[in-house]
Amino acid sequence: MVSAVDPNFAGEATTRLEDGIRLVGNGTFGLSSALELHSAQGPAGTTARSAKTAASLLALLPKSDPSSALTELVEKDIDNSGEIATRWLAAIKLIPPTDKHSATGPKPNWVKRLWHRI
Repeated sequence: MVSAVDPNFAGEATTRLEDGIRLVGNGTFGLSSALELHSAQGPAGTTARSAKTAASLLALLPKSDPSSALTELVEKDIDNSGEIATRWLAAIKLIPPTDKHSATGPKPNWVKRLWHRI
């Protein structure tokens, strides 16, 4: 999850939220078909996908004071995306760092552990 490793996440997320979070159709995402867009972002329309993104970003920011327009957009998120993002971040933080220099022993099944935490 980008918010856990990118030192610029808070600034970039804040800028995106302030710029109006609005997502546009598949041309912006480089997706060649409606099926790819559906798979990448879900079945909802532009407003619902924007609401998911806004809710997720707001949940991952240390402290935010959203505008009334942004609050209204987040209220349209029917998937509790902010809660999902928060749970994913908490689960990722539970995964211990791996020793890149260790060549012996089995690697931990971090994917399995992550799914059991969510």
